[in-house]
Amino acid sequence: WKKRLEDWKTLHVDKACDNFRQFMESTKITQPDNAQQVLRLMQKEQDILNKRRLGLVSSLKDLKPPASTKTAVYQWNQEITDISKQIDELNQSYFNKLYGEYEAVCQTCLEEVEVIKNDLIDRGVCTEGRAQQVITDRCLPLVGQTQTNFEQQLEQMDKDLEEHNGHLLNQLKSLFKYCQGASHVWDVHELGLAKQERALQEKLEECRRKHDNGN
Repeated sequence: WKKRLEDWKTLHVDKACDNFRQFMESTKITQPDNAQQVLRLMQKEQDILNKRRLGLVSSLKDLKPPASTKTAVYQWNQEITDISKQIDELNQSYFNKLYGEYEAVCQTCLEEVEVIKNDLIDRGVCTEGRAQQVITDRCLPLVGQTQTNFEQQLEQMDKDLEEHNGHLLNQLKSLFKYCQGASHVWDVHELGLAKQERALQEKLEECRRKHDNGN
């Protein structure tokens, strides 16, 4: 009789742990809806800002003499810098939201663990001490692994975005330097034209004076 009772208890403990494992492997936990919604909104807002940034890059084709002044180039760079800053702030804001959603999922898992423990105790399957041992040995490691997976996902996402943005900012910086050089060439050209115009004007004035004096 005692052996059958122990077998019954073991069966219910194993079943409770198997059910919890299935719960932890469900998409409700591995791909929580709220987190997926945050990711979709993040991507949508990223696309909007990225299109604005690409539009500014495309606008350079219209930045030609006489509009390609240093002031125009610096204004373009400031607008690009502002949008890039907005993208960084957007990413950070959504990372915080994602962290909150993943934290909420882990809290849900811990609440489920507590439900399982109390159920084992209430049904007489385990003593409180034995139930806590089952939870510690077989359930909490699954919660810990899920939390680790979430943290690794966020770290990888952060790393990928940082590398992408770093590469993009370097390209934009090179483009800015190129435009600076082009605007400098135009400025020098304009100064040269102005100098030639003044010299020509002075010659015309001199010729006019000579003509007037000759008459």
